[in-house]
Amino acid sequence: MFPQLHSVDSVVGAFPIFKNKLESDSGASSRVTAFKLVKALFLSAWKEILLTALLAIIYTTASYVGPYLIDSFVQCLDGRGEYKNQGYILASTFFVAKVVECLSQRHWFFRLQQIGIRLRAVATTMIYNKGLTLSSQSKQGQTSGEIINIMTVDAERISDFSWYMHDPWLVILQVGLALLILYKNLGLATVSTFVATIVVMLLNYPLGRLQRAFSGQVNGIKR
Repeated sequence: MFPQLHSVDSVVGAFPIFKNKLESDSGASSRVTAFKLVKALFLSAWKEILLTALLAIIYTTASYVGPYLIDSFVQCLDGRGEYKNQGYILASTFFVAKVVECLSQRHWFFRLQQIGIRLRAVATTMIYNKGLTLSSQSKQGQTSGEIINIMTVDAERISDFSWYMHDPWLVILQVGLALLILYKNLGLATVSTFVATIVVMLLNYPLGRLQRAFSGQVNGIKR
């Protein structure tokens, strides 16, 4: 006997939750806006989103343990240890941090994929149900190919977004920890590194907009 899928991860269990969140937010108005849709998607998986945020923090913190302690470890190997058995303690710390990093990363990626698949499933189901209720006049404005394209390409974007939803604040955390380590080892020279980081981030903004525009044109051609 194969293990059963959790009811929340199936369309039968996830779609009613999403539908209730969407209808409760819409109220008397039957119009579904982009904000209401995003809000309903978030509320239907907010526990998993917070869990992945916690796992991202644990992974990021554990991944910076090695760079933070590497200078102390080198000094210990050089015979300049501050106390007895410092080398064993540092080696054990590196090992534990690496184990925590690997485990948190695996669980983080698995949960992100789980969220993406669930949200894509409920979005596809909603589009499919809406297509069944469209009148003949409404269907003239949207061809079957366009509706199928929405169910595949656009719904897939929701799934892909789950991999990047924590990036805006996670980048700030990673840059902050990196600057902290640099300040510990270099002192005020970290300021130049911080300025260079800001410049690189600002240069990425127009390139990102350009990539988005090209991506929109490609999707328009496909449609």
